[in-house]
Amino acid sequence: DKSTVIFKYQNTTAFLTSDKLELKADHVDINPHYSESMEIDTFTMHLDFEQSATSTEENAAGGETGRGRLRSHSGDKNNTNNNKARTLPVYNNSGIAGFEAGLEEISKIHPVMPIPAQTEELISQGLDAHYTPIALQLANNDHHYAARLVEMMQRRREELTCTTTTSNTTAVADSEDLEYTTAQSAESEIG
Repeated sequence: DKSTVIFKYQNTTAFLTSDKLELKADHVDINPHYSESMEIDTFTMHLDFEQSATSTEENAAGGETGRGRLRSHSGDKNNTNNNKARTLPVYNNSGIAGFEAGLEEISKIHPVMPIPAQTEELISQGLDAHYTPIALQLANNDHHYAARLVEMMQRRREELTCTTTTSNTTAVADSEDLEYTTAQSAESEIG
Protein backbone atom coordinates (compact mmCIF):
# COMPACT_ATOMS: atom_id res chain seq x y z
CA ASP A 1 0.00 0.00 0.00
CA LYS A 2 1.64 3.22 -1.19
CA SER A 3 -0.08 5.35 1.46
CA THR A 4 1.92 3.62 4.21
CA VAL A 5 5.30 4.46 2.66
CA ILE A 6 6.56 7.77 4.02
CA PHE A 7 9.88 7.78 2.18
CA LYS A 8 12.17 5.35 0.40
CA TYR A 9 15.84 5.03 -0.43
CA GLN A 10 17.10 2.61 -3.04
CA ASN A 11 20.63 1.46 -3.69
CA THR A 12 22.44 -1.77 -4.34
CA THR A 13 24.46 -3.39 -1.59
CA ALA A 14 27.43 -3.50 -3.96
CA PHE A 15 27.74 0.28 -3.50
CA LEU A 16 27.13 0.46 0.25
CA THR A 17 30.16 0.29 2.50
CA SER A 18 30.22 -1.01 6.06
CA ASP A 19 29.85 2.31 7.84
CA LYS A 20 27.23 4.94 8.64
CA LEU A 21 25.54 6.83 5.84
CA GLU A 22 23.68 10.08 6.46
CA LEU A 23 20.85 10.89 4.06
CA LYS A 24 19.18 14.28 3.75
CA ALA A 25 15.76 14.86 2.17
CA ASP A 26 17.21 15.38 -1.32
CA HIS A 27 18.61 11.82 -1.29
CA VAL A 28 15.33 10.01 -0.57
CA ASP A 29 11.99 9.85 -2.34
CA ILE A 30 9.42 11.39 0.00
CA ASN A 31 5.76 10.48 -0.47
CA PRO A 32 3.93 13.68 -1.57
CA HIS A 33 1.10 12.89 0.88
CA TYR A 34 3.52 13.34 3.79
CA SER A 35 5.93 15.96 2.43
CA GLU A 36 3.94 18.94 3.73
CA SER A 37 3.84 17.55 7.27
CA MET A 38 7.60 16.91 7.37
CA GLU A 39 10.32 19.42 8.11
CA ILE A 40 12.32 18.83 4.94
CA ASP A 41 15.14 21.22 5.96
CA THR A 42 15.95 19.22 9.09
CA PHE A 43 15.14 15.73 7.78
CA THR A 44 18.06 13.35 8.32
CA MET A 45 18.17 9.58 8.24
CA HIS A 46 21.16 7.49 9.28
CA LEU A 47 21.73 4.06 7.81
CA ASP A 48 24.16 1.83 9.70
CA PHE A 49 25.78 -1.04 7.79
CA GLU A 50 28.00 -3.82 9.05
CA GLN A 51 30.42 -5.92 7.04
CA SER A 52 28.94 -9.32 6.25
CA ALA A 53 30.19 -12.31 8.23
CA THR A 54 31.02 -14.11 4.97
CA SER A 55 33.45 -11.45 3.76
CA THR A 56 35.02 -11.17 7.25
CA GLU A 57 35.64 -14.93 7.34
CA GLU A 58 37.15 -14.85 3.82
CA ASN A 59 39.47 -11.99 4.79
CA ALA A 60 40.59 -13.82 7.96
CA ALA A 61 41.39 -16.90 5.87
CA GLY A 62 43.50 -14.79 3.52
CA GLY A 63 40.93 -14.82 0.73
CA GLU A 64 39.54 -11.91 -1.19
CA THR A 65 36.22 -10.28 -0.48
CA GLY A 66 32.97 -11.15 -2.24
CA ARG A 67 33.08 -12.81 -5.65
CA GLY A 68 36.86 -13.00 -5.76
CA ARG A 69 37.74 -9.61 -7.22
CA LEU A 70 35.77 -7.26 -4.98
CA ARG A 71 37.77 -5.03 -2.68
CA SER A 72 36.65 -2.49 -0.11
CA HIS A 73 36.73 1.07 -1.36
CA SER A 74 35.32 2.92 1.65
CA GLY A 75 38.28 5.27 1.77
CA ASP A 76 39.07 4.23 5.35
CA LYS A 77 41.11 1.06 5.07
CA ASN A 78 41.82 0.92 8.83
CA ASN A 79 38.17 1.50 9.79
CA THR A 80 39.18 4.36 12.13
CA ASN A 81 36.08 6.44 11.36
CA ASN A 82 33.48 3.82 12.33
CA ASN A 83 31.33 6.24 14.29
CA LYS A 84 31.33 9.09 11.79
CA ALA A 85 28.45 9.30 9.34
CA ARG A 86 29.38 9.79 5.70
CA THR A 87 27.12 12.31 3.95
CA LEU A 88 26.32 12.17 0.27
CA PRO A 89 27.18 15.33 -1.66
CA VAL A 90 24.47 17.43 -3.26
CA TYR A 91 25.06 17.86 -6.98
CA ASN A 92 23.23 18.81 -10.13
CA ASN A 93 21.18 15.74 -11.03
CA SER A 94 19.97 16.69 -14.48
CA GLY A 95 21.40 16.57 -17.97
CA ILE A 96 25.02 15.92 -18.79
CA ALA A 97 26.22 17.37 -15.46
CA GLY A 98 24.01 14.93 -13.55
CA PHE A 99 25.17 12.01 -15.68
CA GLU A 100 28.85 12.82 -15.08
CA ALA A 101 28.33 13.51 -11.36
CA GLY A 102 26.43 10.24 -10.94
CA LEU A 103 29.19 8.22 -12.59
CA GLU A 104 31.80 9.96 -10.45
CA GLU A 105 29.87 9.20 -7.24
CA ILE A 106 29.38 5.54 -8.22
CA SER A 107 33.08 5.26 -9.02
CA LYS A 108 34.07 6.66 -5.61
CA ILE A 109 32.04 4.15 -3.61
CA HIS A 110 32.10 1.12 -5.90
CA PRO A 111 33.87 -1.83 -4.24
CA VAL A 112 35.60 -2.97 -7.45
CA MET A 113 38.77 -1.12 -8.41
CA PRO A 114 39.74 -1.05 -12.11
CA ILE A 115 42.84 -3.08 -12.92
CA PRO A 116 45.41 -0.56 -14.26
CA ALA A 117 46.73 -2.89 -16.99
CA GLN A 118 43.21 -3.40 -18.37
CA THR A 119 42.51 0.33 -18.17
CA GLU A 120 45.65 1.07 -20.21
CA GLU A 121 44.84 -1.70 -22.70
CA LEU A 122 41.31 -0.40 -23.38
CA ILE A 123 42.51 3.19 -23.71
CA SER A 124 45.23 2.07 -26.15
CA GLN A 125 42.45 0.46 -28.22
CA GLY A 126 40.89 3.91 -28.59
CA LEU A 127 38.26 3.82 -25.83
CA ASP A 128 37.43 6.99 -23.92
CA ALA A 129 39.95 7.46 -21.08
CA HIS A 130 37.33 9.22 -18.95
CA TYR A 131 34.77 6.39 -19.02
CA THR A 132 37.09 3.35 -19.12
CA PRO A 133 37.85 3.15 -15.34
CA ILE A 134 34.19 3.36 -14.25
CA ALA A 135 33.20 0.90 -16.98
CA LEU A 136 35.75 -1.61 -15.66
CA GLN A 137 34.39 -1.11 -12.15
CA LEU A 138 30.81 -1.71 -13.28
CA ALA A 139 31.89 -4.71 -15.39
CA ASN A 140 33.87 -6.27 -12.51
CA ASN A 141 37.03 -5.86 -14.62
CA ASP A 142 35.64 -7.84 -17.57
CA HIS A 143 37.25 -5.81 -20.35
CA HIS A 144 34.89 -7.03 -23.12
CA TYR A 145 31.82 -5.93 -21.17
CA ALA A 146 33.60 -2.73 -20.08
CA ALA A 147 34.23 -1.83 -23.73
CA ARG A 148 30.49 -2.15 -24.42
CA LEU A 149 29.72 -0.01 -21.37
CA VAL A 150 32.10 2.72 -22.56
CA GLU A 151 30.28 2.80 -25.91
CA MET A 152 26.92 3.07 -24.11
CA MET A 153 28.23 5.88 -21.89
CA GLN A 154 29.51 7.78 -24.92
CA ARG A 155 26.13 7.41 -26.66
CA ARG A 156 24.37 8.62 -23.53
CA ARG A 157 26.70 11.63 -23.31
CA GLU A 158 25.92 12.45 -26.96
CA GLU A 159 22.17 12.11 -26.32
CA LEU A 160 22.36 14.41 -23.30
CA THR A 161 24.51 16.91 -25.19
CA CYS A 162 21.96 16.97 -28.05
CA THR A 163 19.07 17.29 -25.58
CA THR A 164 20.77 20.18 -23.79
CA THR A 165 21.48 21.96 -27.08
CA THR A 166 17.90 21.38 -28.28
CA SER A 167 16.46 22.57 -24.95
CA ASN A 168 18.53 25.76 -25.05
CA THR A 169 17.49 26.43 -28.67
CA THR A 170 13.83 25.81 -27.80
CA ALA A 171 14.06 28.12 -24.79
CA VAL A 172 15.51 30.91 -26.95
CA ALA A 173 12.85 30.34 -29.62
CA ASP A 174 10.08 30.35 -26.99
CA SER A 175 11.34 33.61 -25.47
CA GLU A 176 11.53 35.21 -28.95
CA ASP A 177 7.96 34.04 -29.70
CA LEU A 178 6.82 35.47 -26.36
CA GLU A 179 8.49 38.82 -27.11
CA TYR A 180 6.90 38.89 -30.59
CA THR A 181 3.44 38.00 -29.22
CA THR A 182 3.75 40.61 -26.45
CA ALA A 183 4.81 43.27 -28.97
CA GLN A 184 1.84 42.40 -31.23
CA SER A 185 -0.57 42.62 -28.26
CA ALA A 186 0.82 46.00 -27.25
CA GLU A 187 0.46 47.34 -30.82
CA SER A 188 -3.15 46.13 -31.11
CA GLU A 189 -4.08 47.77 -27.79
CA ILE A 190 -2.50 51.08 -28.86
CA GLY A 191 -3.89 50.99 -32.41
